[in-house]
Amino acid sequence: MALGPVDTKFVSDPLAFMKKFAALPTDYDSQSLAGMAIYDKGMSATKTDDLMTIERRERQIAFTRFEEIAGVLRSRKNGYKLVFLPKGKLKHDISTYIPMWFLPWASNRLTSMRLPPKIPLRPGAAPAHNRAADPDIFFTAAINGCSVIVHGDPKSPTVSHGGTTDPRSKTHDVNGHATEDPFLHGNARLHWSELHKRYFGGAPGFGTTAGISAGDYINTMQMGNTPEAMEYKKFLSSTTPKSLRISHLQAQGCVFGLRDSGGNWSFYLQKNIELTVTRMKKKHGFFGDRVPAQKGYFNTTPLPPGMDPSLAMKPKQIFTEDSVQLSIPINVVKFFPGGKDSGTAHAMLDKNTVKAMCESALA
Repeated sequence: MALGPVDTKFVSDPLAFMKKFAALPTDYDSQSLAGMAIYDKGMSATKTDDLMTIERRERQIAFTRFEEIAGVLRSRKNGYKLVFLPKGKLKHDISTYIPMWFLPWASNRLTSMRLPPKIPLRPGAAPAHNRAADPDIFFTAAINGCSVIVHGDPKSPTVSHGGTTDPRSKTHDVNGHATEDPFLHGNARLHWSELHKRYFGGAPGFGTTAGISAGDYINTMQMGNTPEAMEYKKFLSSTTPKSLRISHLQAQGCVFGLRDSGGNWSFYLQKNIELTVTRMKKKHGFFGDRVPAQKGYFNTTPLPPGMDPSLAMKPKQIFTEDSVQLSIPINVVKFFPGGKDSGTAHAMLDKNTVKAMCESALA
C-alpha cells in the first residue's frame, strides 16, 4: 500500500504544499493516549506551569494523514486536518501514514521535546529508509492562542508548547499577596517566555531562541483577530458582487518544522484565514409555483383568445443560498533560526488571489 494523493503531494514538497493548502493539526485523542506514558510524568503528578518533556524517541514520533475537514454543509475547501496516532494505535498499514516528530500539549503546562540529530544514512540505502525512524518533518498540536518556542542548535533544537484553556488572570497569588500576572493584561507571550526561561535559561544554545504567540497569528492587541485578516475581510466585503457575502472570517495558524539535507531544522508559522462565503442564487419555481406578471389571476397556457397578456402568470423567482467554508494560507513565515524575517513576515497573499479563490469555491 502507499500514501494517498494528498499525502504524496505534501511529502514531495512540504513547504510548497503549506504555502498553498491550510493545515489543521489536531492532538492525540483520549483513546490514543489511554495507557500511554507520553511524557516523563503524567498530569496527575504535575501542577500548573510545570514542565512536561517527551524523552523517548519512539514517543516523539507520530503517524498522520491529511484528511478532509468536515463543514456544516460540505467539506471545507483548501484545508486539511491532521489526525496524529502513535505507532501502536495505527488503524491501517503503516505505509499509508506520514511519520512526523510530534509535540502534543497539556493545558497549563509547558510541554517540550528535544529533536535528536539526524541519523546518518547507511551507504547504499535509499532516503526513504530513514523515513519512519527519523522523519524530516515536525508538527505541534493545534495552536489557538498558544505560544511555541524553539531554542538550541538547529541540528538538534528543543521545541516547547505552552497554552491554557482556563482563565489565568489574577491579582493575588496563593498567599493572598498582590501580584502582576501577565495574563491579567492579555500578555500570554510574556508568561510563557518567562516560564521557558525558567526551565531552559541555562541550557546550551539558549541564546538561539525564537517563538510565536497568539498575537502573531490569531489575536493582535486583543482585537479578536489580526490586522491582516481584517484587511482581507474589508477588501472582500467591498469588492465582491452583492450576491457574494463574507459571513465569517477569522485568522488561524499552525507551526511546523522541516529539516534539510544537512540536518538543520527550520521552523515556520503558517498564517491562515478561515472564512465562510455565501452566494445568493436565483432559480425558477417548480410547475405551478407562479406569480402574476402584473396583476392577474390566471395561470393558463396558452392564453385564451383575446386575453390581456398583462393577466398572464410568470414563473416565481426563488432565491437560495449556497455557502462554502474554505481555509487559505495568507503567509508562511520562518521564525527559527534567526527570528521572523520582516520581508517574509509582510509578504501577504495578494488580495485579488483570495477573492478569486472565494469565487472559484462557489463556481
